[in-house]
Amino acid sequence: MGRIIKVKKGDTTYSIKLYDTEAETGTSGAIYGTLKLRIDGANHYARITQSLASDTVGGATPLRYKSASGNVYQVTQKGEFAIIVPASSGQTVCVSANGQTYKGANTLWFADGTPWNAWVETDVNHAAGTLNVTSGTLSGGVHLSVTPAAVIPSGSSSYTAENTAYNETFTVPSYINVIHLQGTTNDGTNNAYNILVTPGKSYPITCHGDRYKSGGVYKYKYTICFNGLDVSKYSYSKPVSMTISWSGTINTWPTDHDFRQ
Repeated sequence: MGRIIKVKKGDTTYSIKLYDTEAETGTSGAIYGTLKLRIDGANHYARITQSLASDTVGGATPLRYKSASGNVYQVTQKGEFAIIVPASSGQTVCVSANGQTYKGANTLWFADGTPWNAWVETDVNHAAGTLNVTSGTLSGGVHLSVTPAAVIPSGSSSYTAENTAYNETFTVPSYINVIHLQGTTNDGTNNAYNILVTPGKSYPITCHGDRYKSGGVYKYKYTICFNGLDVSKYSYSKPVSMTISWSGTINTWPTDHDFRQ
């Protein structure tokens, strides 16, 4: 379980955490080491670093150790561990600790016991991958990894209905949360909507007609619909049409209707 020893210089007392094993003192590195202390018949280990700065990660103390090779080390208050952050195409791994946020590939050093969080940020054209771990309290080194970012698809599909028997479906591509509907009937009444949708779900595209009499003959005014929503209509018997578009950018647009249920 380790123990705490105290060192006093002037009016300031410094606590130094001792560990039962060398590995517990922190992530290894060229400027780091361990100082073995024999106390009450047992070996204990303190973290030491060649960084003599007052803001050293593990906490500064006035205690110094000079090795046989002449290197001078500072004994830190706590162990020091690294969080290794990877680079990944199309996305950025972010880490937050001690009130600071760090973005991108890096090796970050923090004191033993530091709480941390990690997440992934992307641009509008990518969907974030999954981290192997997203939070914790440091008691050992952390090597983050992330699955590849997925490219958000983009495209469009056009639909034309000539009668009320028209019945098609649109299946939302993966990673698409918003689609744009645009009526495209020439000289028709065309509406435009941004719709919240569920990736992988299929939605009906249908046509309904309002009957009217022209020259003694009954005809229909057709309207093409997406999931029951009128998108485009025409005043006389004529095909009606619409286009559905999707992309990472469209995912960010404000929406008019929610069809996720």
